[in-house]
Amino acid sequence: MTNVEDFAKTLINSKAREEQRLQAWRERNLARRRGEAVIPFKLHHPKRPKLAGKTHLVIGDPHAEPEVPNVRFDALGSFIAKLKPDVIVNIGDNWSLDSLLSFSIGQKGSRSYEGKRLIADLEAGIDALERVNHSIHRENQSLKKRGKPAYKPRKIFCIGNHEDRLTRLVEYEPRLEHVISLDDLMLDELGWETVPFEERLEVDGISYCHHFTSTRRMSAAKFVASSALSKRAQPVVFGHTHRRDFFEILGPNRTRIPALNAGCFFEHGMAYAHPQETDMWWRGLVMLHNVHDGQFDPEFVSMPRVFELA
Repeated sequence: MTNVEDFAKTLINSKAREEQRLQAWRERNLARRRGEAVIPFKLHHPKRPKLAGKTHLVIGDPHAEPEVPNVRFDALGSFIAKLKPDVIVNIGDNWSLDSLLSFSIGQKGSRSYEGKRLIADLEAGIDALERVNHSIHRENQSLKKRGKPAYKPRKIFCIGNHEDRLTRLVEYEPRLEHVISLDDLMLDELGWETVPFEERLEVDGISYCHHFTSTRRMSAAKFVASSALSKRAQPVVFGHTHRRDFFEILGPNRTRIPALNAGCFFEHGMAYAHPQETDMWWRGLVMLHNVHDGQFDPEFVSMPRVFELA
């Protein structure tokens, strides 16, 4: 068969296929006009590789206080037991430690500086983390009965400025050295890996820290995520402002460099904060899916959803 005959045959087949497609389109359109359900053409779906990234759960500033029941931490524990993130990051300020407010330190005789108040503050935060551990323990008991491996997430705690009040208290009142310290938070006993205040820890390419130098002031919170990338262009997740913010830039090789401010995990108000400020706070949890090499898919879970999913 000559090249001309080959071309003619190809042309005839092409025209026939086009006529078939046109006829199929007419029939499908008629069916649509009659209100009938039209079954889509079957498409070839290429096999996609399984996502190899990990899941991180970020808990924004929880601010446990003696006056506020720790119900949300029961919900948090159930949420964790159900979704089983690989890494859990408490971004800091788990303890409010309002008894150590900087303006009240040294005011001897004031109720805010009583030892009983400090003990209550410490207990509130410890109880919060114990409730999370209790939910994980119950889940592991259930897994054991079903012959499945125990759930053992990596738990990371970034010391926040509120926990750092303990350190500042000792600096202000040296007589309390060896009497009170960050060890009283019981983080090691509760299974948390501790990141010192204002230091960062890199996990799967993400730098976690309570706050960075450029994000320290609440007033900078309007553009806080972009501000976090202004000093060092690397993926970062932080807390402190109680706001939700996300920003990313393009780095070398056109890779995305994200920055995320994780909001807060409490529903009550703060005596020191003006309502105009608290209205800007975002309350909930942040799930980072498919985490690898600093890349992630963020999911914001509001407080009502946390309780619904728990």
